[in-house]
Amino acid sequence: MKRIILDYYKKEQFEFLVEECDDTYIDGKFVDFEEKINKIEAIDELIEAEDECWYLDDNGYRLEDKALFEKSPWSIIENNNAKKIVQRFMDYKNGETTFCLEPWFRIGDEFNYNPKLNKNNNE
Repeated sequence: MKRIILDYYKKEQFEFLVEECDDTYIDGKFVDFEEKINKIEAIDELIEAEDECWYLDDNGYRLEDKALFEKSPWSIIENNNAKKIVQRFMDYKNGETTFCLEPWFRIGDEFNYNPKLNKNNNE
């Protein structure tokens, strides 16, 4: 299994054990999660206090994929370069997590999607 370094909100780096991956996602868990969960939760609180809805635009709609990735608090660190990723799932009990490496096809994400940007909308 491969180990990578993840950066969270430019505040803390974490070692992550990759269990499955392809060109679009990474599945795995944080190394020494029991010791790291307090740091992750503290950063979660900081993000909530500073920018609770970083994933929404000024009108309260979900950001388009490119902007969503640009504003994501998570990055993979490779060769001293950061590549943005988006967290899709995290189990706070055991550290199992899924990250997207690129935009995904939306199924059910339309709930908070700006209808003016929907190409199928004929309004």
